[in-house]
Amino acid sequence: MKPINKLFLLLLISVTALFGQDVQQLYDQAREVLTSGQYDLALTLIREAKSEINKDPQVDPNQVFANRLLPQVEKNALTMGELAAALQALNQSVQNELFFQDLAPGPEAVRRYTAQAKEASLELIRRRDEIIRRYVLAPEYRSAVRGLPMYAQTEQLASVGIMDRLSEQFERMTTVLVDSLNAVDLRYRRTTERLAQLVKSNAANKAQVAQMSKEVARLSQERLNYINSIAEMLVGESSAESFNRPVTLNGNQVENAFIQAIQSEMARLRSLTSVDSAEYRDLAQNYEKIAGYNRIFAKNRIAADQSTLIAQYKAALDAVSVRTPMAPKATSRLFYFIATALLLVILVVILVAASKKRSTTAPPARFS
Repeated sequence: MKPINKLFLLLLISVTALFGQDVQQLYDQAREVLTSGQYDLALTLIREAKSEINKDPQVDPNQVFANRLLPQVEKNALTMGELAAALQALNQSVQNELFFQDLAPGPEAVRRYTAQAKEASLELIRRRDEIIRRYVLAPEYRSAVRGLPMYAQTEQLASVGIMDRLSEQFERMTTVLVDSLNAVDLRYRRTTERLAQLVKSNAANKAQVAQMSKEVARLSQERLNYINSIAEMLVGESSAESFNRPVTLNGNQVENAFIQAIQSEMARLRSLTSVDSAEYRDLAQNYEKIAGYNRIFAKNRIAADQSTLIAQYKAALDAVSVRTPMAPKATSRLFYFIATALLLVILVVILVAASKKRSTTAPPARFS
């Protein structure tokens, strides 16, 4: 063989080997990028590999790449693309369909809004998982779904996006709630002042004092209900202080009303001379609620921490005198004992008399 022919043969073998290696590399790269969720890039690499094979079939003499390996990767890349498109359509439809009906501000509205938001989030996750199950991928590519931007968008929408939309509704409610809170607080303070004047006047009677005291307690509870509604908008439930909700409230509108509520509750406690155990239990429960609201508002930066004021509130609560039930006097106990004994004696006499009467009126016995 002439030297030039040998050189040409070596060059041909080298070129063939080079192109064969390129197809292998393109195939490997397509698999690698697909495992990271880059289905578009994987399809591009597969097209390049097919183009190389079409240019020179010798780079794939047994058609292993063309007939088996490349189609497998291509099928999974196309499936992943369809899955991504389905997730994108789901995210868009949820955002378009999400609607919170206007409700009258209050605890019930907060509970209904929160329940609707949670239900929407759970339904979004359920539909997402259903889509993932519908589009079947090879095991090596399944984990790549979590890296898709559409998957991340679904996660963000379920955990934050829906709550952001709910926050907009809550912010509209806040102004109404705070205005109502201020109005109730004003009525509470005026009623408390009238009660104090009534107690000091000689014309006051127990019925009037009791009725106005009930009104003060009712207004106090109504005020706490409004504060509780605002707290629930921040944490979902007034007891779940660990759950943060992105609600933005304007300025110090809540803080001012909250401080006034604490101060007026302290004034109410200091005006009380004494209470029974049931009344004290209600007062203690109100304190626990307000202390909890303080932690919620401070944590969510809705109001400054009022721990100092809360401590004063606790001191005022501890200073309230609790009436203990009066033990019956000795004379009263003696009277009850004598009365009971007389009743027993009378009962015995009646029973004996009835027994004698039956024995005297009984017919004589007959003898056969």
